[in-house]
Amino acid sequence: MQKTFIDGIGATQVVSGTIRLDLVTLSAGEGGAAPAVQPTGEQLVLSLEGFVRMHGQMTQVVEQLVERGILQRRPAGSGPGVEKARDGRASRSEKAG
Repeated sequence: MQKTFIDGIGATQVVSGTIRLDLVTLSAGEGGAAPAVQPTGEQLVLSLEGFVRMHGQMTQVVEQLVERGILQRRPAGSGPGVEKARDGRASRSEKAG
C-alpha cells in the first residue's frame, strides 16, 4: 500500500461528477514567515458517493478525537468547529460544546 503524507487540501474541483482534491504540504517559511503551501503534484479523485462516505468517516474520527481530549470544540462563530487542545486534553465543559 502506498502512503502519502499531506498537510492538507489545496484547490478543489467538481468535474463530471467527481470531486478532485489537490494535495499539499507545508514547508517552513524563511525568517519566521508563515509556512508556505507546496503542491505535491498529486490529486485525490473521488466519486460523489465516495466523497460523502469519506466525509462521514472523517466526522467520526473528529468526534473520537474530541472525546479523547485531543481536539476541543471552538465557540460558535469563531472559525472551524474544532482545534487542537492546548494541553492535549480538553476539559469536560469544552467537550460538551
